[in-house]
Amino acid sequence: LCTCLPMRLSVPCRAESCAHLQCFDAVFYLQMNEKKPTWMCPVCDKPATYDQLMIDGLLSKILTECEDADEIEYLVDGSWCPIKPLGFGSRPLGLKSKLLGLGTEV
Repeated sequence: LCTCLPMRLSVPCRAESCAHLQCFDAVFYLQMNEKKPTWMCPVCDKPATYDQLMIDGLLSKILTECEDADEIEYLVDGSWCPIKPLGFGSRPLGLKSKLLGLGTEV
């Protein structure tokens, strides 16, 4: 989910100046800054100008491969798996895994 709006990311991005891995939606961010230009990262509030934005290729690939889940679990070996809503085959988190929402760190 996007940090700007409660919606699924379409183009996950972050600024080169950001220290976090969490992404926000590039399309919404550009539209937002077209109307009221602040160019501040919605995650960490640091400057995030247009020329600093970069698309997260791995998360983009995951979004195209996983259309039926809003969250994924990154596993220790570098792989990932979708997390289904509770009651639909979700599995408990492993102790060594890191849970990231598609764009939202949990």
